[in-house]
Amino acid sequence: APAIPGRKGTAHPFFFQAEDGIRDFCLSRGLGDVYKRQIYMDALKESLSRIGFVVAVQVVILFNYAIFVLITMINKLGVTLNSIIILGILHIFFIMMIWSYLQSMHTDPGRVPMYWGFLLNDSSDKRMKYCLVCHVFKPERCHHCSSCNRCVLNMDHHCPWLSNCIGFHNRKYFILFLTYTLLTLMVCVFAGAPTNIRIISHWIKTSFSPVDYTDILAVSSWLLSTILLAVLSNFYRYHITLILTNTTTIEDLDKERRVGDPSRPQNNANSQNPFDLGWKHNWTQVFGKRPLYWFIPIFTSSSNPIGDGVNWPRREVFEAQVLNASNQADRSFVGNENRGEDYRPFDGNSILN
Repeated sequence: APAIPGRKGTAHPFFFQAEDGIRDFCLSRGLGDVYKRQIYMDALKESLSRIGFVVAVQVVILFNYAIFVLITMINKLGVTLNSIIILGILHIFFIMMIWSYLQSMHTDPGRVPMYWGFLLNDSSDKRMKYCLVCHVFKPERCHHCSSCNRCVLNMDHHCPWLSNCIGFHNRKYFILFLTYTLLTLMVCVFAGAPTNIRIISHWIKTSFSPVDYTDILAVSSWLLSTILLAVLSNFYRYHITLILTNTTTIEDLDKERRVGDPSRPQNNANSQNPFDLGWKHNWTQVFGKRPLYWFIPIFTSSSNPIGDGVNWPRREVFEAQVLNASNQADRSFVGNENRGEDYRPFDGNSILN
């Protein structure tokens, strides 16, 4: 049986009092089993709704994969050198897509460290935001997810198709999932275009009579892949832009809501993002410093996302540190040049931990 869910939704104290009143009323009249059964039923409905989105994604993936491989390529095109090459490329992208999908789904996006902000010597900045549901102080860029019923570090959004939040620790996996999904769809759309266009042309010439069921499946899969490719391309471009500007979906939507408020000039659309360190450093904050691991959905000790998801370097502080370190590098260059040693230009990566 599913676990009894915690209190979620609104955090207003009157809501809790009302919920406790209903529970006490049921228990006082011997209706404890009814109350418990209702709690379990609510949890079951919620679990089924979350599983439904995940199952829908898996059905679409398997449907398109099976139709393209078995019908479009093997049945229609035949086992040729071209089809073998296309299927080889497809399976590389497909395996990476499934790997990234599972990593995105099963990786914890990031939890607030235990007792963060509760220590006596903690600065008052840590106590600026408090979650009344999780009863924790929230670091910068941390938000509470009503679907997961928890606070998430650097929360981007809750993805129902993954049944998980996208946050500090799994944002790279999510982007890789989108990347390999688009590449897989591109193979299906462009490699399957000649065959499916020929089928559609034949239908038009023969007035759709007769129609083979394999042709219907092939064209349906191809059209679905084309639609998904068009929709996900714009979605992918949006998320790449967010990463390059060190912004999350929540922050971007919040910025749009506050546009035009003259009393909040710091929230104006023209104001600079305080966390934007330049596209290169923004990218390495999510994907790590090792380019070799940028396209693989794993994290190693040398390719982890930079930072801890709690403390975020601000642009003005980072620029000052880069300028100071660059000046020190220039001064050391003079000494190295006199000694005939090689000089390595400073790039600012050493400042980010």
